[in-house]
Amino acid sequence: MAHFNSLKRINVVAVSLIGFALLSTVSAAQSVKVQGVIKGRNGEMMVLKAEDSTDVNVLLTDSTQVGQVQGMFQARRKQMSMAALIPGLKVRAEGTYNDQKQLVATSVSFKGNDLQDAEKIEAGLHETKVQVRQNEEELEKQNAALKAQNEALQQQQAKLSEHEAKIAANRAAVEAPLRASAARRLLHL
Repeated sequence: MAHFNSLKRINVVAVSLIGFALLSTVSAAQSVKVQGVIKGRNGEMMVLKAEDSTDVNVLLTDSTQVGQVQGMFQARRKQMSMAALIPGLKVRAEGTYNDQKQLVATSVSFKGNDLQDAEKIEAGLHETKVQVRQNEEELEKQNAALKAQNEALQQQQAKLSEHEAKIAANRAAVEAPLRASAARRLLHL
């Protein structure tokens, strides 16, 4: 009887462990909701600055639903293009994490007012981006000119050193006979 009870307990523990393992697997695949601001976007990859200040990589797929919530209770949803997902937009992404720790988004939603704000920010940043690009081009030109001037300066310094060596050789050639002549005069005195 005692042996039967201990086998029964082992079976209960084994079944419990298997059940726990299955529940852990199921919970790992559960849907996750993340709210934050789009920090950057490159094609299908979007980086969110989450509310807890962490960066979350969000993978957008062909099946990702993008929508703008509308109405007083935000119950209506207007289907939108992925092109609406621009930096500065506050969004709510829902999906599951893949093996690369990316949130594979099943849906991304945002408010209309937030889209308008992000578009204004993007428009304001456009001029700044253009100016930055122009400044970078100008810096590249200046760096190229500076490099050319440094090369020319090095060539001039090499020629100057060469001329100084010739001058020193000529001076020695001129002074040698003068010294010899002066030495002969001193000897004749």
